[in-house]
Amino acid sequence: MDEGLGKALVKARKKAGYSQIDAAAKVGVSNGFLSMVERGERDPSTDTLKALAELYGRSVDEMLGVEGSQPSLMFEDGGQDLTEDEIEHLQDELQRFRELKKKFQKD
Repeated sequence: MDEGLGKALVKARKKAGYSQIDAAAKVGVSNGFLSMVERGERDPSTDTLKALAELYGRSVDEMLGVEGSQPSLMFEDGGQDLTEDEIEHLQDELQRFRELKKKFQKD
């Protein structure tokens, strides 16, 4: 079990604006299972981890805390020259877009 992974998943989920119940439903696991993963009591399958990372707009490497991993942002040049501040800003803007998208999909 990996508490570091659980904490990273909680942080990414909250930053992406998902409740635990919504995130679990979107990736096809129970809320109870996701709760145990986030507390470090269970390990997710590779498929579940990939689905969560994709849902949250992150890479699996980021979720696992791999040294030197970059957020999974796609750019023609690979985004190699982005600063940490620029990456964080783009992630925040992406989150705002997702929240607006969710709001308008409900209407």
